[in-house]
Amino acid sequence: MTGAGTEIGKTYVTCALARQLRAAGRAVRAFKPVATGMVEPDDPAFQHSDAAQLLAAQGLPHDETTIAACTPWRFAAPLSPDMAAAAEGHRLELANIVTWALDAIQQVSADTVVLIEGVGGVMSPIASDGLNIDLIAALACPAILVGGSYLGAINHTLTALAAMRARGVDVLGLVVNETFGSPVDFAATVASFARFGPDVALMTLRHGEASIGGMRDLLT
Repeated sequence: MTGAGTEIGKTYVTCALARQLRAAGRAVRAFKPVATGMVEPDDPAFQHSDAAQLLAAQGLPHDETTIAACTPWRFAAPLSPDMAAAAEGHRLELANIVTWALDAIQQVSADTVVLIEGVGGVMSPIASDGLNIDLIAALACPAILVGGSYLGAINHTLTALAAMRARGVDVLGLVVNETFGSPVDFAATVASFARFGPDVALMTLRHGEASIGGMRDLLT
């Protein structure tokens, strides 16, 4: 699960996807290996964190074990992971994230859908020596790209899509996540994506809705 930019709604979409899969009778595990801007689990604000939301979408409790299993690298500063880690005196390396993610995948049953959410946009750093796109390529897993409906979203999303395809990433689909408060017409934005990116499976998530439109076709 990756995005065309930061604060694009990746966690919101990932949670919606996890809930929709569970409702359809599918086993799901969702991970976000690295998260920044995090508070401690005993802070009341933790319930709003990405890790807490992902655990809730899986029907899992928030405890030390589940939090560590979902998001092992957590940093306080609301910065890119490399900067946030450095602010705490750490160096976050891509190889360690890749190894952890591969091990996490191997720990679940073969019929379980595994969702791995990155940090920021597809070309944002996820480590001191790698970008989100490097993690996707290293895992050799298909990706779902999340884009918005704000002014400029078409440019950002199609650029991200082009970058992923240039790296040989298998793009399962594009979720157009409605940007709250955007003056840009959502239907017109979706139509533009259909027109300029006709070879990608298109899905939609309106603000406040729980289900991703078009997901059923993607998974069947």
